[in-house]
Amino acid sequence: MDIVDAQVHANMLGTDVTLAIMDALGIQSAVFDEFEAPGEGGELHPGYRLPNGSFRNVGPNAEAAALRHPDRFAFLMRVDPTDPGIESWIETLTAASGFKALRTTVFTPAEGEVFEGGGHDRLLRAVQSHNLPFFVTCPGPGSAFDPVRRALSRRPIRHRPLRCRVRRAPRTGND
Repeated sequence: MDIVDAQVHANMLGTDVTLAIMDALGIQSAVFDEFEAPGEGGELHPGYRLPNGSFRNVGPNAEAAALRHPDRFAFLMRVDPTDPGIESWIETLTAASGFKALRTTVFTPAEGEVFEGGGHDRLLRAVQSHNLPFFVTCPGPGSAFDPVRRALSRRPIRHRPLRCRVRRAPRTGND
């Protein structure tokens, strides 16, 4: 049976060390979620701030690992729903070899209410138009999990199928 690690931050140790660990554990492949550290404004690096204040993540190590080891690594990209060019950014990502999924993080209950009120609809439509798996992480105390779950369960039939996984996770500062 193939064992796929659903998400690794392989850039923390480097691709070669990550491959050695995967081999030792019998993991055939992994989805690389590149992460360095949270920035002063809460953004999850690597990436850069756009003129409107949104943050666009990049994953140079993840993409390089997927290119060098396509049988072992695929990668996902974190996205900010307030990115004014979200549709074209996702279009660009889908052309990258090894790109497989998107992820967003809803940190606070207030952000969860924005999600529930339709604040992520552009992102969800773009995800759906490319038939991509989509991960929503809701870390921390006072989690945004419930409003996100409610919003996704009420999505009109015309917006389905949307392959989405919502994860309630403790906030560790690394995720």
